[in-house]
Amino acid sequence: MNTDTDNVVVGKKQILREMKNGRVTEIRIAVDVEVDYAETMKAEARRFGVPYVISSTMRELADEFGIDVPTGAVGKLAD
Repeated sequence: MNTDTDNVVVGKKQILREMKNGRVTEIRIAVDVEVDYAETMKAEARRFGVPYVISSTMRELADEFGIDVPTGAVGKLAD
């Protein structure tokens, strides 16, 4: 996933909303999120046919995308 911050959404609610709108092309989920959070994100990604990757910690994911607070997931938006 490209780390262009203009083309991403952060956090569960925003990612789920954009998946429902058909705009998310890929999701990255942090390895250290709570199990329920990860399971919800993976289930919804499968439901909408969006590929996902489990990678990085919440802090590393935030740093990679220039986000000030740790985040459990980042979704890449279609161009």
